[in-house]
Amino acid sequence: MIYTKDFTVTSSKMDATSYLSVVGVFETVEECVTELYGELGIDGFTVAEKFNACWVFLKTRIEMIKPIEWKASYSASAFFSKKSVASMQIDVAIRNSDGDLCSYAKVEAVSLDLDTGKIRKVDTVGVGEDFEIHEPLSKLQFTRFPKNELPEIDTVKIKYTNIDYLQHTNNKEYPKFILNTYEVKDLIEKPIRELEIQYAGQAVEHDVLSICKDVIDDKEIFAIKRDGVVLIKCEIVR
Repeated sequence: MIYTKDFTVTSSKMDATSYLSVVGVFETVEECVTELYGELGIDGFTVAEKFNACWVFLKTRIEMIKPIEWKASYSASAFFSKKSVASMQIDVAIRNSDGDLCSYAKVEAVSLDLDTGKIRKVDTVGVGEDFEIHEPLSKLQFTRFPKNELPEIDTVKIKYTNIDYLQHTNNKEYPKFILNTYEVKDLIEKPIRELEIQYAGQAVEHDVLSICKDVIDDKEIFAIKRDGVVLIKCEIVR
């Protein structure tokens, strides 16, 4: 199945450039992936009720290819591109009204048991052998992060508006935390071309997180930590 949804670049989805923002792309991707799961009857609410499990994203990488301006229409198409015993990969293609590919994303997700917190096999949470797997439209691949220790550059405290229905920090909040370490002029003069986030743990309300950063091989590498433990890794290419 390929799930397609139409959008408009509203004021909440753009940034200081007046184009669809990186956060706007993240929100579009998250929305399409969760609704694809919903169309297939394996969304978070259903999986929790039927199988005592939940879906979590392990990795998300996006590529910003072509800008989409304010008030312009665009569409996003989500589909499964890979299935393994314990994980699913979902690709999302974002196109403008002319059909041009403007952004592309790859997401890897796993299902966790709500009692044990352990990863479940996908066939135990409603993913059958008949699920359609489609060829990716991009060669976008996940990165391997260096193990360098990164210096702290900022801190953030998790509050009510950061929390999702599972009472963890919503995935889309982490790009905001990271992007808020830049100045506006930096991202206007040298915009983001690719961004990847890998999730190693969950933050909850009242947590105080450290944001750490270094530049390695011309890539901006971030880590978000709680009490010295890495929860989030991020790579930005500009």
